[in-house]
Amino acid sequence: MLLYALALIVSFAVLLTCGHLFVTGTVGIAERSHIPKIILGTLLVSIGTTLPELAVSVQSAILGHTNLALGNAIGSVVADDALAFGLAATLAPLPFIVNRKLLKPSAIILAGSALTLYILALDGVVSRIDGVLLLAALAAYFAWSFFHAKRERRIAIDALSSQDLAPPTVSSSKTVLALQFTAGLVGVLVSSRGVIWAATGISRLFGISEIIIGLTVVAVGTSLPEVTTCVIATLKKEGDIAAGNIIGADILNILWIVGMSATAHPLTATTRTAHFYCGALVVIVGVFLSILLFTKKIRRAHGLILLTLYLLFLLTSYLYFIR
Repeated sequence: MLLYALALIVSFAVLLTCGHLFVTGTVGIAERSHIPKIILGTLLVSIGTTLPELAVSVQSAILGHTNLALGNAIGSVVADDALAFGLAATLAPLPFIVNRKLLKPSAIILAGSALTLYILALDGVVSRIDGVLLLAALAAYFAWSFFHAKRERRIAIDALSSQDLAPPTVSSSKTVLALQFTAGLVGVLVSSRGVIWAATGISRLFGISEIIIGLTVVAVGTSLPEVTTCVIATLKKEGDIAAGNIIGADILNILWIVGMSATAHPLTATTRTAHFYCGALVVIVGVFLSILLFTKKIRRAHGLILLTLYLLFLLTSYLYFIR
């Protein structure tokens, strides 16, 4: 048990460190290649923050641990909405506001994605065809994000594009950036295998379903970038960044990570498990989005509601599947 716990902690630490290296190298290479900043913000950075979840879920699916893959993806959304944003709202020194008009389109996409996953998982299987459909929806989301931002911020983007044509401001050399990219990618792949080995070992040791481990321990560990970003953003009075980061990460967890994992290997779970956890996903996403869209200010009470929901989620999981 001690070996598994130590391996899990070390693997998470390496995973997060190498994920940061990968993002730094990717963004640096993109800037030196004159890729517009809007693409960096919409695609590369948001993908980078969910890289730990992707690495763990896709490799779990390929290795046949489909419950762990699905549990990690669903659990990451639950942890982002209830734990990360709940902590952020609770720790914020003052109530904060978010731009509801700006967040509303993405919030609708997130709600639709959660409901779609629930429908696809009703039979206990997210098939390869389902995975391809989720990835197609992701491509449409990225296209919409790009053109929506381009239309709303045409003048600013023109200015950024003209700056992109100037000599790059990245201080690191191409060799350093390439090394960061390579080391980050290799580190993420290797450490994610460590997470999978430790998680499945703990599952076998205690006789707990892999989906439970994925929904709790692994999901929280791989969601640490979002938790950190969200809490820091609210402490700096940047509510839009906190909310936007969570919504974007949730959409990617559902469309990208579940889509990629199911395409690599069909994700299976008992219908009882699928109903319970996908239903919990829809409820928690619904409460999170209701707080964002229908309250004038996000207060500590809202954070406590979300944290309470997360504790109830963990307790119910224990009583329903483990006890």
